[in-house]
Amino acid sequence: MYRLSLEYVIGNLSWGLNVISILFLIITFMFLNDVEANSDIEKFIYDLYAQYDKNKEFDPLGLYADSIFSKELLDLIRLDQEYAKDEVGVIDYDPLCNCQDNERLTVKIIRIWSDSLLSSDSLLSYVEIKLFESMFQTLILSYSNGSYRITDIKRKEVKSLKRFLEEGIKDLYHTNDKIQKEINPRMKN
Repeated sequence: MYRLSLEYVIGNLSWGLNVISILFLIITFMFLNDVEANSDIEKFIYDLYAQYDKNKEFDPLGLYADSIFSKELLDLIRLDQEYAKDEVGVIDYDPLCNCQDNERLTVKIIRIWSDSLLSSDSLLSYVEIKLFESMFQTLILSYSNGSYRITDIKRKEVKSLKRFLEEGIKDLYHTNDKIQKEINPRMKN
């Protein structure tokens, strides 16, 4: 039979408590970072949607687009606008409010989450919001250079704004050979 010495038990107990303390500190640090990131995300979302009240002419696809959308999504938006000229393009609505008229727009954040542990891209956050009291959509945000940008928008009708634009641009302008020659190298497949 083995005889356990008091020193051996105390030594192992001390080591176990150290491990538990370190794990507790790591989990606490991760939680505090999430809380801080979530408050920054909430500020970004509420500040963004507050623009509709502050400026009745607010157009997220216009002058402010580069401070709202990621470069990749903005490139698709600009490509659609370029080829549509003054006509209706693929996007014929405001994708932030999923509307053409933002009167009585209300915004409520339902939840914020990140799949950074499940994804190789640790900079993506997801924000589910409720608009106009009954419409839900999810904004996918990236964080770089000290600010958030929308990389995609998902909702029941449009599973991905990015994919909707990619497919819509190809379909809408498929009869114009000149545009097709320009689109294919400019778009990622």
